[in-house]
Amino acid sequence: MFRDVRFLGNDRLAPCTRLLKQIPCREWMDAHADPADTLVYVGIENTRRDRARIPAIARNWKPWVTRFPLCGKREPARAKEDLLTEARALGVAPPRMYEPGFGHNNCGGACVRASASGSA
Repeated sequence: MFRDVRFLGNDRLAPCTRLLKQIPCREWMDAHADPADTLVYVGIENTRRDRARIPAIARNWKPWVTRFPLCGKREPARAKEDLLTEARALGVAPPRMYEPGFGHNNCGGACVRASASGSA
């Protein structure tokens, strides 16, 4: 990805987030999700830096309403493991990178935006 866009990604700016997640998701949402009955769940972590990003993220997702279940900003914070357990109970298999113990499912466990705890 970084070679293709001729940019060295880092923990503050990574074109992969925009190109591989945000743009495809927004295109899909525009085509398939009515803002009147659709919520956008954003999986950022409960860190000071991530919480500071909430207003911009919410603004950029308008007209959809956003939720940040790991942050506790708009609802009580929930542990990632609790959310994974809930997903399993609903029949949704968590991404494969969680099974060997990675804290995220980004870039095969080697995400440049991941913190020291392994979450991104």
